[in-house]
Amino acid sequence: MNGIGVHLRLLPALAEDFRPGDFRIVVTFHLADGTLGEAELKPHEAAGLMSELAKAIDRGNHAASGITPREARENRHA
Repeated sequence: MNGIGVHLRLLPALAEDFRPGDFRIVVTFHLADGTLGEAELKPHEAAGLMSELAKAIDRGNHAASGITPREARENRHA
């Protein structure tokens, strides 16, 4: 992926018969070649995906700055 965009939207008031197991998160990926991908995930699956995306963004930010993730962690705690 060349870029990552995340759009969040508030959900309307939930119905009285709503069960957390019914909840799904739809993630749409816009790839550098112009194609779209979409995934429907349960909340715990989406949390794992978002964690991996955050790590990828962090690695990219450090690569662009010339600082390794390890150096960044060490500098934060110094």
